[in-house]
Amino acid sequence: MKIPAFFKLLNKKIEKYDKAVSNPFETVNVPITIIWVEEDKSKNLRD
Repeated sequence: MKIPAFFKLLNKKIEKYDKAVSNPFETVNVPITIIWVEEDKSKNLRD
């Protein structure tokens, strides 16, 4: 892949993600990964 073609493709991806971030409720086909982290309070590590 030529360097100008790579940067053109990269620029399109960045614009797509910028559009998705600016309005997440607009229909844009951008996969979003949600990570849920919970703290387990049943274990006390100091005991």
